[in-house]
Amino acid sequence: MENENKKFYELTEEEQKEQMERFWRKAKPIVKRVLLAIFCIGAILLMVFGLLGSGMFEGSSDSGESHKHAHAIINLLLK
Repeated sequence: MENENKKFYELTEEEQKEQMERFWRKAKPIVKRVLLAIFCIGAILLMVFGLLGSGMFEGSSDSGESHKHAHAIINLLLK
């Protein structure tokens, strides 16, 4: 009870370790969610920029080769 009223820097080294462990146990699920969200957003951005960089969505009217290639990629993704 007495430790809860003290400031962190006023605690002994052992009490500080216990306090940090309690803080980490509370923060761990939140940190995991944030890191997972950052990873997912990064993966999605890599996929989007990869598709945009491949020229799949460009409106080029040269030979139908790029169009065939885009259809082949889409068919592979849908299977």
